[in-house]
Amino acid sequence: MKDRERPEFWTVSPENKRREPRKRVLLSGKIVYRDGAASVDCAILDHPGTGARVRIPRGQTIPSRFHLIDIRNRKAYEAVVVWFAPPFAGLRLEHAYPLDSSLPDRLGYLRKLWIECAAR
Repeated sequence: MKDRERPEFWTVSPENKRREPRKRVLLSGKIVYRDGAASVDCAILDHPGTGARVRIPRGQTIPSRFHLIDIRNRKAYEAVVVWFAPPFAGLRLEHAYPLDSSLPDRLGYLRKLWIECAAR
């Protein structure tokens, strides 16, 4: 069968549906929820800009919405889980916040957590 004769679903792969190409990274991160009352350390493995793939500790669960702190790059993101295959999760990153003085007061707990992590 020639390529142009293939049904469309044969030629479409999940990678082709990404808005941006995958960028492999290995960064320390922290998943934060309940307004900072709960958090989970994680590794950020892919980070193409509008999404991320993270690895969390085995047996750990995470909520469907939370903040993801990228410790190295001093940013926090509003994140939504789009797939979960333990110990990995794929995230859509909806909004980025620099962890500096421009951070809204209501999210100040993210800056405090980042400072604790960065000091390690």
